[in-house]
Amino acid sequence: MRKLLNKPWFVAALALGAVGLVAHSIMSQMPGSRVQIVTPESDGTIADPAAGDVAAGSAGNPESFRAVLKEISSLSTARNPFLARAKPALAAADKAQQPDETDSVNVGAVWIQAGIAYVLANGHIHRAGDQLGRLTIEAVTHDGIWLTHWKGRDFVNVGSAFTLITSAKQAAALAGSSEG
Repeated sequence: MRKLLNKPWFVAALALGAVGLVAHSIMSQMPGSRVQIVTPESDGTIADPAAGDVAAGSAGNPESFRAVLKEISSLSTARNPFLARAKPALAAADKAQQPDETDSVNVGAVWIQAGIAYVLANGHIHRAGDQLGRLTIEAVTHDGIWLTHWKGRDFVNVGSAFTLITSAKQAAALAGSSEG
């Protein structure tokens, strides 16, 4: 392609083709050119407004243009991507009545300093025995941490996360049993 672009006759042919396409585009937009007006009432014939060959009720009448535009705009119901999405009312009502409680732990690092094992969890420094919400750090190892909670015990590796989800009914039962 580079070799062709270095030849003057090829570049001249491309320039003439471009000028021809621009001229054709401009000429088709000038008044007096043939325009195809198709409406639901028309049979799809081509009308020439300059020659007076207009289909009945399809061109020349601004009201028919408005009717066609109104019909087209009502048919295309494009979604606006900038509007906020409507949230289902039932799902929001259910969540408001029975929210789930969640506790999350994200283990970032583990190290030993002066014989005590520390862990970087949720952006804070902790050690064995500390509470993270309803989770307790039972032990800190070189691979991760052991967590205890009402469901049992879980191991969380360094660089991973753990989430405990408690339903509202279970949370109420746990709160009632811990008070009494």
